[in-house]
Amino acid sequence: MPVAKPTLAVRLMLCLVALLLGAASAQANNLTVTNVSLTGQNTGSDFILVQFDITWKNSWRVTGSDPNNWDAAWVFVKYRVAGGAWMHATLHTSGHTAPTGSTIAPATTDGPGVFIYRDTDGTGTVNFTSVRLALELWL
Repeated sequence: MPVAKPTLAVRLMLCLVALLLGAASAQANNLTVTNVSLTGQNTGSDFILVQFDITWKNSWRVTGSDPNNWDAAWVFVKYRVAGGAWMHATLHTSGHTAPTGSTIAPATTDGPGVFIYRDTDGTGTVNFTSVRLALELWL
C-alpha cells in the first residue's frame, strides 16, 4: 500500500542513529547527535533536509601510506508516522551539506545511510555542526 507524501504539517518522529566505526586501538567514543530538525522541503525534487550536530571524542585520520585510514560515523535516519512502525528513511546520494572539516560519503545508490568523517589528517574531538542530509520526501 503506497504511503502518501508527507507535508510539513505531518508529524514525523525522527530518530537519528549513528554508529561509530574505528579501529580498536583508536578508541573513538562518546558519539552525540543533537539539535535534530527538519528543514528545506523541496516538493519539486521530492526531498527534505534533516539537520543535526554530531560530535565524538578520539576521532582520528592518519592517511600516510594508506589513503583510507580513518574513523567515521555511520549515520542513518528512522521515522514513524502517527505512532506507527519505525522505518528507514532513504537518503539521496547528493544534496547533503558537510560542515567545514568533514566529508559525507553516501552509499553508491540512494540508500539507508552515509559515513561522516574528518576531511584531513588529525586526532581528537570532532564537532560538526549543521550537518544536512537529503531525505526522500515520499517517506
